[in-house]
Amino acid sequence: MVDEFSRFARLPDVELVPGDVGSVADEAVRSFDGRFKNIGLDVSVANELPPVMLDAEQMKRVFVNLIENASEAFAAGQKDRHISVTLRHDPARDIVIAEVSDNGKGIPPSDLQKLFQPYFSTKGRGTGLGLAIVNRIIAEHHGKIHVSANQPQGAKFTVEVPVNSQ
Repeated sequence: MVDEFSRFARLPDVELVPGDVGSVADEAVRSFDGRFKNIGLDVSVANELPPVMLDAEQMKRVFVNLIENASEAFAAGQKDRHISVTLRHDPARDIVIAEVSDNGKGIPPSDLQKLFQPYFSTKGRGTGLGLAIVNRIIAEHHGKIHVSANQPQGAKFTVEVPVNSQ
């Protein structure tokens, strides 16, 4: 818990440089190779995503945290377990949208507004800082994150990062 709090309290300054968020997401997904038994994990990156201003290490931390949380979202005994990471460009809004979704238990509606608050956790363990850290990183990238129900079941975290955030 002390380590998590320290990381939250003194996250390194974000150094935004033009980068490929699709490659960062792909690298985060690859870091899970062989770690999950009975969970399908895939990444789908739209062709020709425009570069965004990003800190690759911080953004990788976002994807890793969201994927780890999703891996813990399945009901005991659930057979079909799947996590998807998808990225696409919305030219009308000039943003890159990254979604991390699962087909797990989902999140109770009463918890949706509290998820990004420090120390709030739906787990019996942990510090409740993971999503607060994610939210802070996304804000420092001039982006937004929100959560919604995934259809037909599960949760979906949507990250929106502007193409040009300078």
